Amino acid sequence: MMKSDKRIDWTMAIGVAILLLLAGLTVKADAAKSASADKVKKETVEAVEAAGAYAGEKREEFAKRMKTNIEEVNREIETLKNDTKTASKEAKAAAEARIAKLEKQRDDLVKKYETFEKSTDKAWTKMKSGLEKAWGEVKSAYTDAKSELKSATK
Repeated sequence: MMKSDKRIDWTMAIGVAILLLLAGLTVKADAAKSASADKVKKETVEAVEAAGAYAGEKREEFAKRMKTNIEEVNREIETLKNDTKTASKEAKAAAEARIAKLEKQRDDLVKKYETFEKSTDKAWTKMKSGLEKAWGEVKSAYTDAKSELKSATK
């Protein structure tokens, strides 16, 4: 999905650049057709604005998904904490260490998300991969902690 989005973004950027180039050539080549050139320029501006709106919508979708992920991991941490109550002393100590590590990773994810929320439209695409990576690490740490607790309580 990420590669596809980048291809679409590059394709849109190239298309806009071509339209701008054509608009410039049209103006230089034939001053008599300035009305046509103005129309092309207007359509190009509209296309750029539409591309910006599209990117903004994608950003909002991504932000919503990340916020949902953070809420999910918060619930999962609470579930792990509740599950440790019935574990043996040794298993409980190991699980609590895993949970502490998971909470730190979650806190790092939240900080990155907060920075992302304050970022400009241009900067968010660069931040997206960092957030995705941080989320993957949190999810992996949760899976590990859950598996360890499950095997310790058998």
